Amino acid sequence: MKFVSLHNHSHFSLLDGYQTIPEMVSRAKELGATALSITDHGTMRGVVEFYKECKAQGIKPIIGCEFYFCPDFSVRDRSMTHHLVLLAMNDVGYRNLKELDTIAYREGHMFYKPRIDVDDLRMHSAGIICLSACMASIVNTPDGEEWFEKFYNIFGDRFFAEIQPLNIDKQQEYNAKVIALARKYNVPLVVTTDAHYARPEDEPYHYL
Repeated sequence: MKFVSLHNHSHFSLLDGYQTIPEMVSRAKELGATALSITDHGTMRGVVEFYKECKAQGIKPIIGCEFYFCPDFSVRDRSMTHHLVLLAMNDVGYRNLKELDTIAYREGHMFYKPRIDVDDLRMHSAGIICLSACMASIVNTPDGEEWFEKFYNIFGDRFFAEIQPLNIDKQQEYNAKVIALARKYNVPLVVTTDAHYARPEDEPYHYL
């Protein structure tokens, strides 16, 4: 069994992703991966290029997006914008991702960043796998357990608790919280690396 990277940012994650799609896919193939996801921040603009590049290199493409999620899009508060990873598991899921991507850019939803809210999720959850996301998730707030349960109720067995093996104290604390919630609600865990660059030597350029 090989590790499949389910949380990846290309250069379409503006000012945050330091890897082109060809670099990302080539590196995955070099490491022996058989599948790879794309989860750019708040956009699906790179998915066609990603799909074509994966097919050309013999990698299974997993189409997704790390959406900017807010509880209610009518609330104009930047602190209420969080991250949520959604992956298409079939054609229905892909169409729902595209619908959510369109909704996020509508007038009213857009507030500094393109956003979706909980009602949008409920209406367009079919065929989608949901990961609880990184430390910027709404799960990493005082009301995190309430939202963890809401995501579970919306997605059922298509909801996964995401942890990341980063050597950061805050990440380890968040991992412990997510693991405890996963055990309480019997939600499977998934390990991701939240990749923003293809090679270790690229790290300084990502943080410029």
